Amino acid sequence: MKAPSEQDLARLAIYQALIKGLAYPSEEFMAQAWLAALAKVLKIVGLAAGELAAALQALNGDLQALQVEHTRLFINGVPHVLAPPYASVYKDGGQLMGQPAEHALRAYREAGLMVSATAHALPDHLAVELEFMVHLGRETLDADGLGDAAQLELMRQRSTRFLDECLLPWVALWRQRVEESARLAFYPALARIVEAWLKTDAQYLATMTQV
Repeated sequence: MKAPSEQDLARLAIYQALIKGLAYPSEEFMAQAWLAALAKVLKIVGLAAGELAAALQALNGDLQALQVEHTRLFINGVPHVLAPPYASVYKDGGQLMGQPAEHALRAYREAGLMVSATAHALPDHLAVELEFMVHLGRETLDADGLGDAAQLELMRQRSTRFLDECLLPWVALWRQRVEESARLAFYPALARIVEAWLKTDAQYLATMTQV
């Protein structure tokens, strides 16, 4: 089997670390192992996590403050959620489970995935869409390792299409909402990394599909 490239391994690790960054903060989260892993792989693709690390360090271990901020921005703010991480909010008149959610669901089903009716997160939640990129990344690594050129091309095409159609059209709007609404520096820094990474990955995939 062919060994995976450093870039493709880094892609998978970046998506996984960003998903952890978007999760509800825990004591383990504050230990920063996920952030160290993110910084290491971001360096491979020419990005940096220094701003994010500084923002987390500035909290001085205040887990409750970050939990309150996470809730206020993404879950249950008053009088409304300030930066909801759902594509439909930004691309379908602000209504949940709009066309972007249906679009994401079609992509998941096309890839052979079933979305549970009892799933906690909606299909166009940012973390769910990033999880799908992890799935496609794993399929890409498997196809490359087996030397299956047709499957490899299919996975790269699906990744490119999902980025272009389901993630990139709204992530800048979400990042802007986070920057405008945040009281702490952590989530704006994270949102900027998410946006920068998605653009970087789209450029990488574009070059790979042209090979």
